[in-house]
Amino acid sequence: MTEQEQIRLVQEYVRQNFTDRGMCADFSIHNPPVRNRSGQPVDADGNIVHDREHMQFQNPHAHIMLTMRPLDEKGRWQAKTQIEYQCIRNGKQRGFTADEYKVKKEEGWEKQYKYRYNGKTVWMTATEGNLKKLERISRTPKTSRFGRRNPTVEFWNSQEAELA
Repeated sequence: MTEQEQIRLVQEYVRQNFTDRGMCADFSIHNPPVRNRSGQPVDADGNIVHDREHMQFQNPHAHIMLTMRPLDEKGRWQAKTQIEYQCIRNGKQRGFTADEYKVKKEEGWEKQYKYRYNGKTVWMTATEGNLKKLERISRTPKTSRFGRRNPTVEFWNSQEAELA
């Protein structure tokens, strides 16, 4: 294949497998010269050469770098994960992102905080803590361990994406 054919082939592969799915990609095509055991370029007979015209090139290959962070509609990087607050309402616990929580707190959902109660550290809402006249021991609300993962990132990093 000519160099232009190699470029077109890699561009098509990257487009079909990555950029058409919204990923950012960068690629580089390499074709290093054949070298002897000392790392010196050689010709077809194995003689050391310094002139590119006489070097042997037998291993064209591409390196493709991909981002694992999608862009939003304005071209800004999206987060790979979002903080997910563990909230309680009527004894039920659910996780909400900051944007979701803005709506859900109007429905009675509350974040949980650490309090000291009977010599133990416990999680409870500010309402519960105030009713029991407890002092909060941390300003940080309870969150899920790894946060809410971006669904696009999850897909790109999944076996389903490999098969698609």
